Amino acid sequence: GDSWGESLVVSTEAGCFLIQEEATPRMLFDKSVPIKQLSVVEHHGLLLFRAEKGKECRVHVFRLSDFEGGYNEALVRTKADCKDHRLERTKGCHLYALSRPGGSFLRMVVAIKNKLLLLTWKHSVAWTAWNPSADTDTVEGFNYIRELTINDVPSVVTLVDGGRQDNMICVGYKHQFDIVNEKNGNTYRLHQVDGNKVELVDAIDVYEDGEPKVLLCYNHVCQLKSLSDTEE
Repeated sequence: GDSWGESLVVSTEAGCFLIQEEATPRMLFDKSVPIKQLSVVEHHGLLLFRAEKGKECRVHVFRLSDFEGGYNEALVRTKADCKDHRLERTKGCHLYALSRPGGSFLRMVVAIKNKLLLLTWKHSVAWTAWNPSADTDTVEGFNYIRELTINDVPSVVTLVDGGRQDNMICVGYKHQFDIVNEKNGNTYRLHQVDGNKVELVDAIDVYEDGEPKVLLCYNHVCQLKSLSDTEE
């Protein structure tokens, strides 16, 4: 789930709900929409989620305004209502990640086996702030940038703001974390995890003191890695 203002959007086996303080949970989607991953992007008024299984899994794009107003607040959406909100290019995906809030443009990376699809939202945060009523796109709002091939199927994917460098993607698979250059796909090993039983948990984009860093989380350990001196 994710936060939406002072509310929460939470996906369960019974459906997807909007949770508000001192109010009955409101169902947004019924259980025919099996949501596996969900993000609220308030700067652009978007609700993004990954739904379905295996080859049928896709990223879906809704407007937050789709769930506001008298009629919309009474509507519970089903699988049939999601058809026009699917990003077809993402078919078969098993992970996605968004750029952290604060960037000039919303970026998204989608993992399909060992392929990474890079997409950006066509409007900048500043443009949307000046023209909120004009930013009404859903799936057509994402522009495809490029596809990159990596060494294995990732269990962790994180977009990293490169600052003065190129933007990067941190991917985790098996016993290692790698860094992938968004522009050319060049890849290098960031960290090797020793041990027989390795559980990669997360990689968190941290931009501190003017340089990109990544907080790697694995096996109940967190380690901060600087990326400013790396070569792509």
